[in-house]
Amino acid sequence: MTEKLNKQNLDKRLALLRKDMKESGLDGVILINPANIYYYSGFYGEDSWLLIGLKECSLITDGRYTAQAALECPQCLVLCQNSTSKWAELLRQSCHTWQIKKLGFEDSIFTYEHYRLMRKALTDVDLFAIGELACAHRQIKDEDEIECLAKAAAIGDAALFQIEAYLRAGITEAELARELNYAMYKKGAQDLAFPTIAAAGKNGAKPHAKPSDYQLQNGDLVTLDFGAVYKGYHGDITRTLAIGSVSAKIREIYTLVQEAQEYAISAIHAGMTCGEADALARNIFEDAGFAEHFSHSLGHGTGLEIHEMPWLRKNNDAVLQVGHVVTVEPGLYFPEWGGIRIEDTVVITEKGAVALNKYPKDLLIF
Repeated sequence: MTEKLNKQNLDKRLALLRKDMKESGLDGVILINPANIYYYSGFYGEDSWLLIGLKECSLITDGRYTAQAALECPQCLVLCQNSTSKWAELLRQSCHTWQIKKLGFEDSIFTYEHYRLMRKALTDVDLFAIGELACAHRQIKDEDEIECLAKAAAIGDAALFQIEAYLRAGITEAELARELNYAMYKKGAQDLAFPTIAAAGKNGAKPHAKPSDYQLQNGDLVTLDFGAVYKGYHGDITRTLAIGSVSAKIREIYTLVQEAQEYAISAIHAGMTCGEADALARNIFEDAGFAEHFSHSLGHGTGLEIHEMPWLRKNNDAVLQVGHVVTVEPGLYFPEWGGIRIEDTVVITEKGAVALNKYPKDLLIF
């Protein structure tokens, strides 16, 4: 997934998590979210579990990953499950060896079957749901993480410039999405951050429209929402572009969305709540009489997952901090003709929010 993580960074992350564990009365946590496992160990693979004690770590995986795990996380005891030693039994053995009696687990990730097997194996261990405890420290990105996110953003920008030649009447949404995906890989993407959205004409009124065989026509707007993964970190950018001429009304609405997006970026700062950030663009739409056409929140955190804390949405009292990386993506949607959304990934600094994406935001007509 990524290059080998710096041991100093891993030690710092584990120390912060263990501090939270002690404050919560836990002497162990078991993680299953691949992003969290990677963040605290440097290992990324499927069907694996990371047990973090107050002094030790063990990684439970299978034969596909044992060699990889030994290289990526030498600080962990690597345990290999097989037909006779299942993960829950290996977890029981580790908890017994390390005298873990109060174990936290990721209740939003563990299935009922996971919980049932764990409860059956750990007869002398108390289990506690930890909510987003393990995710919390991932919100604040360090310099290396911000550098990866900036590179992911640059790949997205470069890919969009690359596919400008395909922006014409007659190409389908699906063809355009494929060209954009290919361009991201050519520019250095490790993977796609999420399924690319290419929504033209009336399809643009659906914020998460899937690319179809609809052929772009002169007068259409086409919304492209996509992102590249670089060293595990997820970029996210949206631009709405025009094919042929567009009406004065559409230009006016586009300008409103652009002004709302740019104002939000200029005004977001550490110390304000996520709800206050959401209101920066929402209030502009409300004053213009378009509140009902803004159907989602302003944005979300991004990093090892495409959607993670913090959430820029109404009534969220979480406070933005230096090192948060979030998307700013206001949009207006009209079922009768389509939609307009503009999005950048931004980093919260001591001086305010800085956009990582550089592709132009003025209305471009192809």
